[in-house]
Order: sequence, then C-alpha cells, then structure tokens
Amino acid sequence: MQPCTDRIRTCCPAVPGEPRRSREAPAQPPREIDEESCRYDEEGKDSSWEETILCRQCMQVISSPAERIEVQGSHSHTFSNPQGFLFQIGCFRRVQGCVDASPPESQWSWFYGYVWQVVLCSACATHMGWRYTGPQDCFYGLILDRLMQAS
Repeated sequence: MQPCTDRIRTCCPAVPGEPRRSREAPAQPPREIDEESCRYDEEGKDSSWEETILCRQCMQVISSPAERIEVQGSHSHTFSNPQGFLFQIGCFRRVQGCVDASPPESQWSWFYGYVWQVVLCSACATHMGWRYTGPQDCFYGLILDRLMQAS
C-alpha cells in the first residue's frame, strides 16, 4: 500500500495548499475538538442514519442527509484551489468512513478562521474533501460529485 502522502498526491494532485481564498486565515495552532462532535459513533446510531450518503467509488457509508449543515449561509459552495481545480462541496456536521490524511493547515482556507485537513474514504482512499476545525467547532466540506445518496 502507498504511504498516505503518496495516495493524497495521486487522488488530489493539488495538495498541499489545497483550498484557496483571497486572503489567508489567521494562523491558529490546531486545538483539540471533541471528536465525538465530528465523527459518527456506531454505538450512538440514530434513525437519521437510515438514509445514507455513500462514497460513489466504493459505496462506503460517509454521512447522512440529516448531517447536512449551512456554513456561511449555504450548504454547498464552489471554490478553486491554487492550481485552479474547481470543487463543489457540501457541508456536513459529522461523517463516518473518512480518515484525516494531512496535518492541519491554515493557509488558503476557504473558511476564514478554520484550519483544514484532507479527508479520504477509509475504504478506497478516494479524496472525499476536507475537515475544517475552528475555535469552537468542526465540520466537513465533502466533494459533492464523489458522493451518492442511498436509502
């Protein structure tokens, strides 16, 4: 199996410096966020996860429609990274089936005040999007064309 950094370069060649914004977010040291607030807990499963959002590549469960949230006034956003690749992302409160694949980075954040990390599908290593961590919370910006909904 390839080292994680090699997989990231393979599935999303624009990393590092992935998200781009016209101004940089202030550098903030990454801080500990309660992982339970961001990650799905199988034991705490509720009925909102009966409909699921899957990785389009391998059908791994990634999230639920109930976990969709608005950030900066919208669920979906379109951004480009420094290399000019466009991404349409949707914002989600919690996910499962994704793993962090990069250290936290504040440069080029699409969401002011948040640091970001690349997240991959834990089953097939497809680049799914980014985890954003701010002073009070965290959320995921998932690439919408890499997801599909199933019930």
